[in-house]
Amino acid sequence: MICGMKKILLATLSVFSCCGVFYMFYKVPEPKIKMLEKTCSENGNFKIGGMLDDGGVILDDRGFLMNGNGWIYSYLCKPGFITMNVTGISSDGVSPEININLNGQKFRSFKIYGNKNIKFEVPSRGLLTLGYYNDIFKVDLRMATFRNFRIVRTCSSDYKIETPLGSLANWDRVNDAWTVIKKSPAVILFPCGEGMMQLSAYGQSAANIFPKIELRQNDSLIGAFQLGEKETHIKISVDKSPIYISLVNPFARLLDNRDIRINSIYFESKVP
Repeated sequence: MICGMKKILLATLSVFSCCGVFYMFYKVPEPKIKMLEKTCSENGNFKIGGMLDDGGVILDDRGFLMNGNGWIYSYLCKPGFITMNVTGISSDGVSPEININLNGQKFRSFKIYGNKNIKFEVPSRGLLTLGYYNDIFKVDLRMATFRNFRIVRTCSSDYKIETPLGSLANWDRVNDAWTVIKKSPAVILFPCGEGMMQLSAYGQSAANIFPKIELRQNDSLIGAFQLGEKETHIKISVDKSPIYISLVNPFARLLDNRDIRINSIYFESKVP
């Protein structure tokens, strides 16, 4: 369930690290959903309504995988019955929970432990949503964080970061910081000019080992550093060429995860 670090789309995210473990907990309000379809569905065709992260809710040949907070929906033409088969993966002694809303009002919820068959009545026509909002994700993750970039006496702090697909890295433009998690593909720093580059970096340990980083420019190693909890202040003479930053000793181990898979879901309308 490691999917792009689960970027915020619909909720506030609390992130903290302790003893080398990276935790992600989501505080998700009930979705305020307006009419999503102009026409109703006679057979209860469900679609992905919203998610916190690209890939957080996936429709595949086995059904809907909800490996992050999100919901699916159908606008039903008639009242009837929903029958579904669901599999839940619990964590911290807490089972994943499906919350069911009809026309914006919560009227049912089910805690899912293992595989479960569920059938419930939908008392009226309208917008039916099935939401999963108590996701949790724990991974022992080695990570380097960089900030306070500047080129002394030339172009100051103007720069650009490129996080290639698969790098799992993140550039936080608001807080002027970026992370490096993998060796390849490397994160690319485009400096604003040549001169003495200054930046700060610190590490998050995993398996009780802190990250080691390398910086390369023009296919040459221009810096290698062992990071720790406290900031390391880096000073390197650079030109205008891109700088490739990589984690020499990447490590990630999934510790805990809460997910739901909706294996099948069917709608049967009431007989008039």
